[in-house]
Amino acid sequence: MIEETYKKYFYYCLNQILKIKELDDKISNSNLYFGVSNMYTKDCESMFNTKFIRCLNKLYVDKLSEEEKNMLLNGSEEEKIEVIRKTYKKVIEKDKVKYITYEFTIPERIIKNPSIVLEIVYGKNTKKFDTDGYIENMHKQEKLIKEIIEKLEEEIKEKLGVLGKVVIQRAV
Repeated sequence: MIEETYKKYFYYCLNQILKIKELDDKISNSNLYFGVSNMYTKDCESMFNTKFIRCLNKLYVDKLSEEEKNMLLNGSEEEKIEVIRKTYKKVIEKDKVKYITYEFTIPERIIKNPSIVLEIVYGKNTKKFDTDGYIENMHKQEKLIKEIIEKLEEEIKEKLGVLGKVVIQRAV
């Protein structure tokens, strides 16, 4: 119960601060034919009510004090949000490690601890292209995703005072 409540308000705060839903809408409305990945649809929807963006952080809620846990269970919405704002840095940090591997053991996914880690997930294009059209659309997709990643990573650092990393997953 504590973990679910923490997640709900953590994702709410991230969405409010980073405007994740707006960035997701930017991908959706880009006319670049991003397909939604069936593999991660439920994660994206349950976290941020999005199609393409999800959070990969494990939340170590066992680090919360009894008072913080009680506030999450019994406090007002404002009090719960305040708990998140005061504790997220310690709750995302895994003890005694410098780096955390997120899902795949590849260099882009071995990330300095603690960091807020988001993932942009998308599937096959929703439109069939000839080779030239596919390449042109792919370059435009990559440009848009790069802009979103740069914005998110910068805002995580500036607004949340912690490192941010955004990774990409193309999945069916």
